[in-house]
Amino acid sequence: MDCGGRMDSPADFFVSYTSVDRPWAEWIAWQLEAEGYQVVVQAWDFGAGSDWAHQMQHATSTARRLVAVLSPDYLASSRGEAEWRVFFDRDPSGERGLLLPVRVREVDPPGLLKTRIYVDLVHRDAVSARQALLAAIRKVRGKPIDEPEFPGDRGRPVGNGNEQPQFPGDLPFDSARSELPEDSTVTLHANDARAIQAYSTQVSASLRQRNFTDSDVEAFKLSLQELVYNAASYVSGDDTVDLRLSYVEEVWLRHHDAMILEVTDRGKGFDFDKALLRSEAELAERGLDHGLLRAYRLGSELTQVSTAPHVMSWMRERIWDTVPTVFGGKNIIPFVFSFEQEAILIWKTVHTFCQFEQYFKRSPAFMDLIFDPLQRPARKYVGIEVVGRPISVMQIDWPPVLDCLLSFAKRNTGFDKQFLLFADTVPIFHRELRKYCSRAGIVMFEDESAIRNLKETDVSRLTRKAKRKKSGS
Repeated sequence: MDCGGRMDSPADFFVSYTSVDRPWAEWIAWQLEAEGYQVVVQAWDFGAGSDWAHQMQHATSTARRLVAVLSPDYLASSRGEAEWRVFFDRDPSGERGLLLPVRVREVDPPGLLKTRIYVDLVHRDAVSARQALLAAIRKVRGKPIDEPEFPGDRGRPVGNGNEQPQFPGDLPFDSARSELPEDSTVTLHANDARAIQAYSTQVSASLRQRNFTDSDVEAFKLSLQELVYNAASYVSGDDTVDLRLSYVEEVWLRHHDAMILEVTDRGKGFDFDKALLRSEAELAERGLDHGLLRAYRLGSELTQVSTAPHVMSWMRERIWDTVPTVFGGKNIIPFVFSFEQEAILIWKTVHTFCQFEQYFKRSPAFMDLIFDPLQRPARKYVGIEVVGRPISVMQIDWPPVLDCLLSFAKRNTGFDKQFLLFADTVPIFHRELRKYCSRAGIVMFEDESAIRNLKETDVSRLTRKAKRKKSGS
């Protein structure tokens, strides 16, 4: 990962920790950088031979927010206190959220820190810990999309113990195996976090054996959590859900294999389309990112198969590990539309054409989430690449994707990047792209060698020329 650690530009977050908590600091930093944030963390960014005091002064004075990794050792550290107090002084009321404590070991923060609500990762599994961390980073409210079920007695038998009984059914596969059958179904309690985590771990191992990428596995884990949590709001009777996992080779016309997860509960279901619209309204009005929307954009398809029984189906294609780029400058953010790979790279995230077909059905607020990573890096340009030759007329085409990108830039007044475009595709697309770039004021390149020898002064000059040409037209 290389979107963080640039000490020459302001970081979104500085992670403050003591040496004993370094594994936690690195895990937190990794999660943030995976979301496109710039992060400074001593373990990665204070290089050998540099002056520690100077680096620390620079980090605390330029970073926008601080993550304090709370533990008994951290609270006993005078250096740790010196770091978090800088951000406390900048935001004494906490209204701006500049100081974010993250508790990783049992400890009760004293003094001024006692007034700050911390993210608690103690006793959480990796999936729920990541969700809690990112929800706090994004300042997401925890309200569910639908009214919670009445918590009183629903007529179920009442036990004498203090803990929920262990679900008596065994998983219908050997827990020592790392690979699941082609088509497997398990039944679990919707609120049995340990059983769900065990299932998630085993499926993840199976996915990796089938050459699914780390991003595919992470998408599965998060979507499983979201869909089971959603199902838990509707289940009745014994509170169990059926999880069916299957694999498909080469989805439709595409090169990608896929996994399909079906979640069946005993509830009456809900109006899925209306739930998505309500979620998008919450997103547009208040910036709240609901779990259904996350599962929707992490998968290639999310549908409600039936309401009797209630079945949700989530599909995820196996996405390419990497998409080659031509624009390699350190001041350029890649945006690649690849016909051959049937994929679109946006900064560090790869989306398939199938995913974008689903995205087009959603609102501008939803599309803003897709393009938002382009705003994160402190870089001046977005390098658009349209490459390869169409495989089928059924594929999506580049104009609607670029139209969405330009609309995103126009909607977000803080978007300060300039667009460049490189084309290496069929002749008719080259002609159309020249016209498109001329209308939009985008500098276009058709020679890869010219890009390799390009200097930033040349880019600035060409960009100004393109803008003048657009204004003149």
